[in-house]
Amino acid sequence: MVLLGFSSGNALAFGRYILYALDPTSKDGWRARGIAIACITFAVSLHATLPKWGIRLFSILGVFKVFILLFIVFSGFAALAGYRRVPNPHNFDNPFEFGVGKGYGGGGVYAYSTALLRVIFSYKG
Repeated sequence: MVLLGFSSGNALAFGRYILYALDPTSKDGWRARGIAIACITFAVSLHATLPKWGIRLFSILGVFKVFILLFIVFSGFAALAGYRRVPNPHNFDNPFEFGVGKGYGGGGVYAYSTALLRVIFSYKG
């Protein structure tokens, strides 16, 4: 836990995202944990046996992550400028109203704080 504490949470999130991408209705449970264990085992064995290739791989993945984040940021700016293929969803008409109902996930402060933590955790790794 001391050596792989941060990586274990990221690997588990990776396993859950992989399973969700394959089948959104499936339960994650031990299958996600198995993917997480395989992911951490791969990373540790790669760095233990071929450290230069491990650094190269993770540098490439880091650059890819930065490009994806920049794409998301510029897509948001484009959407704010009006370049959308969908009708205006009116997401920011009243941004501080706590809504309850369809599409709000239960609403309230708890739902907003949970959503914020999930977004931060997804970009943590």
